[in-house]
Amino acid sequence: MKTYNYTLLALFILLISSQGFAQVEVMANAQVAIKAGNVESLVKHFNESVELNFIDEKKNYSKTQAEFVLKDFFSKYPAVDFQYDHKTTSRGGLKFTIGTYTHKGGKFRVHMLIKQSEGKYIIDLLDFTEE
Repeated sequence: MKTYNYTLLALFILLISSQGFAQVEVMANAQVAIKAGNVESLVKHFNESVELNFIDEKKNYSKTQAEFVLKDFFSKYPAVDFQYDHKTTSRGGLKFTIGTYTHKGGKFRVHMLIKQSEGKYIIDLLDFTEE
């Protein structure tokens, strides 16, 4: 009976740690992709419909549309750097990040919302606000 309890405990811990790793992996991959202006890598982590906000223009896009919009944005504002300034998780499991996107002409404050959907973590919102 004790072996059974230890096995269940070990499986539970493994499940919890793998979910945490998946969140961290999406955040790390998104950071690298944004910093490099690599739209293809970034879009892989998007929800089927994603909200993109650029300089006070908010719209929902499909993954395909979002790819074109982001390519245009990154060509207008090529990245010099992108770093997370703050990361937090809500009680409901939503992951929020705030970062700074630096380009030659200035900076953008970047808000990102990552949520769990169908067992995987996806980016649901990406907001670039000019500083």
